[in-house]
Amino acid sequence: MSLVDPWRDAAQLAHRLQSPNAVLVVVLGAQAWCQKCRDIFPLVQEYAQAAPEKICLWLDIEEHQEFIGDYLPEDLPVLAVWQGPQLIILQSVTASSFGPTLQEISTSFAGTNDPGIRARLLQENWAR
Repeated sequence: MSLVDPWRDAAQLAHRLQSPNAVLVVVLGAQAWCQKCRDIFPLVQEYAQAAPEKICLWLDIEEHQEFIGDYLPEDLPVLAVWQGPQLIILQSVTASSFGPTLQEISTSFAGTNDPGIRARLLQENWAR
C-alpha cells in the first residue's frame, strides 16, 4: 500500500487503527523548506509500498498543521511509530537513519510523550 492521505482516507485510517495489532508509522516533515525532509520522503514512500500491513503517513507540519495541533518537533523530520495504542518511537531521523530505526523497533522506546496523532486518526469524522 502507498502512503495514506490523512484527509482523503480518514475513515479507512480510523477503521484500520481499530485493530489492536495495527502499526502506525508517521513521518512529520516540511518539504517546502527542509532538505532532510525532501531527502527522506522517497524512502518513506518506498517503505509504505514494501510494508502494506503497516499504516504509513507523511504529515507536513504546514499542510497538516490543523491536524497536528500544538505539537512542534525540535528537529525535522520526526518518525513516530505506534504498535496498537502504544507509542514506541518518537525521534528525529535522517535519510540514513530511517531504515535502521524502523528495523530496531522495540518496546524499549515506550514511555515517550505521545503527541496524540494516533488518537485523532481514530476519529472517523475528524477530516470533515
